[in-house]
Amino acid sequence: DALKSDRTPGDIVRFEGTDFKGGHRYGSAHSIGLATALELGEKLGYKMPGQIVAFAAEAEDVETFGERLSAPVEAACDVVVGLVLTELGASQE
Repeated sequence: DALKSDRTPGDIVRFEGTDFKGGHRYGSAHSIGLATALELGEKLGYKMPGQIVAFAAEAEDVETFGERLSAPVEAACDVVVGLVLTELGASQE
């Protein structure tokens, strides 16, 4: 995923499922947070994961859409892939 905050473009942040908090006022499906989606899935009888980890790269611009990544985000991609593979290896142990 991408985020826009006060970090430097290309910085990578690791989040866990407990980091995603949201309210219960939704104007559209895009407003539903991860925690609420997991809760809904559980209430609907689906087996939901016990742990969620997400990585996000700080974006330069989240308002302009295009077919290419910005240079800092593109540079972060290989790092994120490595982090995901490490995370998956850790969860297999």
